[in-house]
Amino acid sequence: MFRVWSVSTGAVPPAAWDILSASERANAARFVHDADRESYVAAHAALRVVLSQVLQIVPHWVQFARTPAGRPFVVHPDPGNWDFNLSHTRGRALVALRRGGLVGVDVERLDPERSASEVSLVAVEEMLSAEELSVVQGCDPERRRRFLLEAWVAREAFAKACGAGITRLDLRRVVPDPLPTAEGPAQERVRLRVPREWERGSGWTLQRLATGGEDVAAVAYSGVDTPSFADWDWGVREPCTPGL
Repeated sequence: MFRVWSVSTGAVPPAAWDILSASERANAARFVHDADRESYVAAHAALRVVLSQVLQIVPHWVQFARTPAGRPFVVHPDPGNWDFNLSHTRGRALVALRRGGLVGVDVERLDPERSASEVSLVAVEEMLSAEELSVVQGCDPERRRRFLLEAWVAREAFAKACGAGITRLDLRRVVPDPLPTAEGPAQERVRLRVPREWERGSGWTLQRLATGGEDVAAVAYSGVDTPSFADWDWGVREPCTPGL
């Protein structure tokens, strides 16, 4: 099984809060803006629900820990060969669940108020390969912003999948193949060229996700499996029916 849920975070019921651990509720309370808090709660509660279904445990009882690089994993109950990942931005979250392989997801909101130069300064200096630089130079300002955010999301999803953490990777060596163009993504599903130390026998795949609106999202995973996708709306879904 390999599934990715696109979670709408606009209407989070009180039952979602009840699913969280005490530390997760404390983290949620620290958010200044309600929309950011709701996205956090929606993502973490949804993750607990889907894990509870495959691990046969009450959602609140799932226990997590983190690797030294910050990658979360289940410590109770025994997760077997299940892997998971999540990401959230204002109004949208992604939850991925996979058996028998690694997976990472990222979703970011494209801010129309942010100038292309602000985004590209970080991207050019820290992320882009020489091949991508040649493409981005031919982009108009609107496409330039999206191109750079797509590049960031791809790398973030891969870093979360492999467990390295974004600061431990040479980002210029994590490159979609084929590359996006000045007009748009080359394909929704592409291979990822990665540093040799992070290669796997069957390679890595990047799939861009169409979530609607201004969100830019992707899932990165080892191998060539094809995930299935589902929508999750806390406003209409009962807390313990993830549609597995």
